[in-house]
Amino acid sequence: MGKFEADLPSKNPERAVERVEDYLRRQGFQRIGRPGREVWKRDSRTRLLSPEYISVTAGEDCVHVQAWIKALTPVPGLWLGNANPYKGAPVSVSSKDRLRKRLEHLERLASGQRPTPR
Repeated sequence: MGKFEADLPSKNPERAVERVEDYLRRQGFQRIGRPGREVWKRDSRTRLLSPEYISVTAGEDCVHVQAWIKALTPVPGLWLGNANPYKGAPVSVSSKDRLRKRLEHLERLASGQRPTPR
């Protein structure tokens, strides 16, 4: 369990964070949390898939990304624990797969590459 963390190289981290946040907004994520501790959250359309969380901040020459899903559910809609979308037990496999695709897209955005059409 835990969170995925990465520093994505970027020539202009502030601009890259703006592009990433714009992408997350278009994907249905909402910014939640208090100033300085904000994260982007996206609930699934069904109560059976885990909510996704992504945090992005600009570093010196990189964009720092943290991502996780809520992993365990004793009943639909009640989520406990965090899961790294690249590791761990096969909990919430469809949610992990969705988040992995988003992270690959974020990596292209941060590096300044043109995203592949979806």
